[in-house]
Amino acid sequence: MEQLFEKQDALLNATNMEIVRNFINHVNWEAPMLCIRGPRGVGKSTLLRQYIRQQYGVGSEEALYCSLDFSYFTQHTILEVAEKFYKHGGKLLVLDEAHKYENWSREVKEVADTYPNFQIILSGSSLLKLIDGDADLSRRCRGYYMPGLSFREYLQFYKGIVLPCHSLEEILANAKEIAAEVNSKCRPLQHFHDYLKFGYYPFYLKNPIDYAM
Repeated sequence: MEQLFEKQDALLNATNMEIVRNFINHVNWEAPMLCIRGPRGVGKSTLLRQYIRQQYGVGSEEALYCSLDFSYFTQHTILEVAEKFYKHGGKLLVLDEAHKYENWSREVKEVADTYPNFQIILSGSSLLKLIDGDADLSRRCRGYYMPGLSFREYLQFYKGIVLPCHSLEEILANAKEIAAEVNSKCRPLQHFHDYLKFGYYPFYLKNPIDYAM
């Protein structure tokens, strides 16, 4: 367990908190079990670590982030980790890249049955078919789909242009006022072509040369 907490602290310390996607506000983080799925590279892992930093802070042992492609899980099981974590006061177990662990759904169900007050968050890019195909797990798990960046988020991430988020109803009712507000801060068509080319995935920020490969 100490190895996992050390790994978590290193990851949390390296997690940028300057920009947090608005998606974080649409998740019911109080659900006993929830699943965040979506294409690879949209920022699921970053979002989970940002949530832990916000709610628990670095160094807390009440939350544990585990990516199931860690080498640690070649010799240890989810059941083993969950049991030790729970007995030492753990409250939230985050299992990222869950689809990379064989029989993950069976072990997750067993953890949920054994520790009913234990919160579990699952994440991965290939969980849709697996969860929907498991009737028992799909009934328990609140599912969310995380898309890539919207154009508004692209402008914030890449250009530092911060625009408020409006509902469709607000846009239809106040189209001219909102358009004037946007045009006062940028010329959207100037940036839209680049957004279509490489703006959907936030990992472009770190690796622009290889984005299209």
